[in-house]
Amino acid sequence: MLIDSGHNFSGVGPTVALEGGYRLGNSGFALIGSTRGSLLFGSGRQSAEGRSTFDGDAFALSASQENNDLLPVWDLELGGEYSRDVGNFNFFFQAAFVAQVWFGAGNAANNDIITGLFDPEVSDKNADLGLYGLRLTGGFRY
Repeated sequence: MLIDSGHNFSGVGPTVALEGGYRLGNSGFALIGSTRGSLLFGSGRQSAEGRSTFDGDAFALSASQENNDLLPVWDLELGGEYSRDVGNFNFFFQAAFVAQVWFGAGNAANNDIITGLFDPEVSDKNADLGLYGLRLTGGFRY
């Protein structure tokens, strides 16, 4: 059996953020960090289509579902900065670990309407979606 599954969300909402840094003496180095939280109000849609053959006969299944959702989102950045003054300019370079969690967002493989075909734990559309990576930034301040 072949199953095509999709899940999307469109929403808006308030965001609260906090950002800070701590200079390490006069070395030009600093520790930096930020965090941000959002509450997104919107609508989600999920769909699934299946195709298979049984005893030589082909058949297809299709289902979709729409609902209103509230998704909390949380971001975190932790890293370091090196900066140096040159004339009226302050040149800087930053490197930071970045993580983001969309609580209850699921992904394309997590789809409530196909739970009868798979383990419910695998197909739970309300699973958390986590992303992480590295941010490298350079620039100048005047």
